[in-house]
Amino acid sequence: MAQRLRHPSLSAQPLSRRLFRLMVPQLAMLILGTLGFMWTEGWDPERALYFTVITVSTVGYGDYEVTEAGRRFAVFMIFGGFAIVTYFVGQLIQLIVERQLDWERGMRKQAASARDHYIVAGFGRIGRLVCESLDADSIPFVVIDQDRARSEEAARCGYVSLVADATHDSVLRSCGIERARGLVCLTPSDSANIVITLSARGISRDLPIISRAEDEDAVRKMKLAGATRIISPTYRGAVAVANSITRPHIIDFLDETNESTECVEFCRVAVRPGSPLDGGTIGDCGLTRSESLVPVAVKRADGSLEFRPAADRVLAAGDTVIFAGHPGAAIEFCAEAA
Repeated sequence: MAQRLRHPSLSAQPLSRRLFRLMVPQLAMLILGTLGFMWTEGWDPERALYFTVITVSTVGYGDYEVTEAGRRFAVFMIFGGFAIVTYFVGQLIQLIVERQLDWERGMRKQAASARDHYIVAGFGRIGRLVCESLDADSIPFVVIDQDRARSEEAARCGYVSLVADATHDSVLRSCGIERARGLVCLTPSDSANIVITLSARGISRDLPIISRAEDEDAVRKMKLAGATRIISPTYRGAVAVANSITRPHIIDFLDETNESTECVEFCRVAVRPGSPLDGGTIGDCGLTRSESLVPVAVKRADGSLEFRPAADRVLAAGDTVIFAGHPGAAIEFCAEAA
């Protein structure tokens, strides 16, 4: 089973140590200023510390009269404090930038080393729901989005996410597309999804590619580009609404199936050469006798579907058995049939 990908976390220890080192000059300047004004003016520590703070911060003061020696020391404190504050701000900005770069490098390293994963191009509304579903099933994936805000939102969800243009071959390769289980194109632009599909198909001839399409013309072009499956959210949504009106009980059943973990689950098993299912029948594998599993269809190697297969239906390598049943029994059967 592929390992779930998680965005890299940076240790807080190096950050705390560097912040402490940056604070040391600040504290040293306050201590030096306090002692200096106590010596030149004879003030108590509280008054000397107050005078040091307003001097270093260049706020200005007229609260206390100071001696000539005190004024000369104040000039030294102003220039010294300004230099130290400037150094502190510069180092703090550098630290923040370095942390961000280290974090992005960690993201790219995880994406480059991923195996048996999905690449999700686009983290919009649909992409977010797809990622939530993949994450719930512990399926590893990498998110690519050009929009930094959406990419950072994906990272906040705990996903490995890159700010990049998925239409470029180099970006897809950097996400390990040669080792990926599949690609999901979910950008809001049909043209971008077509280009991503073309790029991915040029790199990997056998990669499963699922692409989103809004326009009917885009569906045809995505098929030509090599998309394995094309989904139109608008069309699917319209069909779901129509079925909710004409077939409400079926929709309720399917919704319950999708939402419940205790009801029923649709699964599929590919018949591989030499597997226990290769050359056997539906009855031999026990599906027709099982009270927990029901054979629904067999998808032939040519892509055609055979619904309600008979018990004497002989299975061959390249077939895919689709069945419904209790989730626990489905998992057990898949393991035995592998």
